[in-house]
Amino acid sequence: MNAALTEKINQLQSELRRSNALLKAIQETSIDGILIVDRDRRIVSYNQRFCQIWHISEVISADDRQLLQQSIDQLSKPEEFLARVEYLYQQPGEIGRDEIALRNGRTLDRYSAPIWLPDGSYFGRIWYYRDVSDRKRTEQVLQARELQYRDLVETSNSIIIHWDIDGNIRFINDYGEQFLGFQAGELIGQNITETIVPQIETSGRNLHQLIAQIYQHPEQHLLSENENVCKNGDRIWISWSNKPIFDCDGNLVEILSVGTDATERKQTQLALQKSDAQLQAILSNANAGIFAKDLEGYYLFANRALAQELNLTPEELIGKTDHEILSPELADRYRNNDRKALVAGTAINFDQHIPNSDGQKFVCYSKVSAAGYRRYAVCNLRYFN
Repeated sequence: MNAALTEKINQLQSELRRSNALLKAIQETSIDGILIVDRDRRIVSYNQRFCQIWHISEVISADDRQLLQQSIDQLSKPEEFLARVEYLYQQPGEIGRDEIALRNGRTLDRYSAPIWLPDGSYFGRIWYYRDVSDRKRTEQVLQARELQYRDLVETSNSIIIHWDIDGNIRFINDYGEQFLGFQAGELIGQNITETIVPQIETSGRNLHQLIAQIYQHPEQHLLSENENVCKNGDRIWISWSNKPIFDCDGNLVEILSVGTDATERKQTQLALQKSDAQLQAILSNANAGIFAKDLEGYYLFANRALAQELNLTPEELIGKTDHEILSPELADRYRNNDRKALVAGTAINFDQHIPNSDGQKFVCYSKVSAAGYRRYAVCNLRYFN
């Protein structure tokens, strides 16, 4: 019987040594510094990582209080640290987690939990310490960048919008809300095609189709310009720069659009186009022959009256020189007059006879140099029998 009992004891001791060895191995391979203290605040166990984190060569005291005194000089706020430790010891059932700032700039993550024995009795407390200095510095850098980005976005004189692939607005800056006449947060979650983008542009273009094309083929619409609508119904033109945002798998998740007001420029452009069209109609239907040449003497424009006198069409004159349609003598004379007008920079009148199919005609010939702002001269001819 004694032999069997001895064998049983040896077996239990062997299992205990194996369990302790396994527990120690787990402790020593942990990235956390671990400290185990019993209910009387006696140190039961610790790992080397704990010593490394706290810059302690070894734990020479069996009492938790003396160990705290070894570490107190490293703390930025020792009173807060000690108060938290005492509080957790006085509240056996409580779990605690916080961050500790050290004087050398490091930051430790501290986690503490009670240890309960199988019979439900309180054994003590386990403490975990992890050096999170690198993560903390990264977080601080990211926070600083976020503040800089938000400051840039909110002080920008541009409309900045994030919208997802369904067209829902996820973000719009203050300037954008105010410019479009909406209250803060009023556009968040709303669809752009139901709020700030009309279905049909004044030009007749279908803008809802344009929006669909932007998120279907964002690379083709990095720059766009379209009519938008304010809350009060006013139509405005905005030039947009569109940047697609992808997730880590390469899927398009949203569009970042930065817009600037183009209304005044667009209105001026449309007015100029209308004015040009009206001027073109006047020039084309004038009784006087009117034309424009570049500095090399090539026709850029010729109206019907001039073309008819030369038995040509306006289209046949464009891109030709006088040497291709007139006699060499007359072409040289015209070229010489053109040069005089360009040098003078003001209107110059020439009187001369020009033969055509109907015979000699007296010509009142006026040339105006436009080389100062456009590279051609505008001229007009009036024919008399």
